[in-house]
Amino acid sequence: MPVEHFGRGTVPPIPPRVYLDTSFVMRCYFARVMPPGISTGEQLKNASCNNFLAHLNVSAIHLSMLTVEEAIHTAYFKTHIVRMTRLMGFDVRWKDFRKQRPTDFQNARTQGLQEVKRFGAFLETLPIKLIDSNSYIQRPNSISFVIKYAGLVLEKYDTVEVMDTFHVALMRLNRIDWFVTAEQKLGAGFDEFSVLTL
Repeated sequence: MPVEHFGRGTVPPIPPRVYLDTSFVMRCYFARVMPPGISTGEQLKNASCNNFLAHLNVSAIHLSMLTVEEAIHTAYFKTHIVRMTRLMGFDVRWKDFRKQRPTDFQNARTQGLQEVKRFGAFLETLPIKLIDSNSYIQRPNSISFVIKYAGLVLEKYDTVEVMDTFHVALMRLNRIDWFVTAEQKLGAGFDEFSVLTL
């Protein structure tokens, strides 16, 4: 099934139903709420995703609680806690940062909590359908199906990250064929699903 690219001056045909990957959602968010220290190249990628999001309004846009959880982790933890841990010279040892520099850690945590609120407000502006308790994932045997399907995708495609296999499984379980992502390394030639990417 095809891999189509956006952000290259053309807009590919928009499918009727799409699933948004966390990487795409976060780039759209960071295009609107620019995090500190972002490079010009990253800004351009963020803007490309955000511009393409407007074209997706003609489609039924879906995301899962897995996407939301990963996005909140990025907004709170990666954007502020990990960044400040490194700036304070602790590399990725954020627990040492919390213990040895509690005031600085609390400041980073406060910024992270504010980021989560901004991200929540951003999500509310999107015309999305959330895969939640009313979705197929709650039906009998769905969890085991997701795990098996994710394992098959991981085994078959060495360009797909572990977490992305669960996104793909949730997407397919909910009868969605198109995966919208900002992961350019995802590759091509997938039999089970189609990809819209940078």
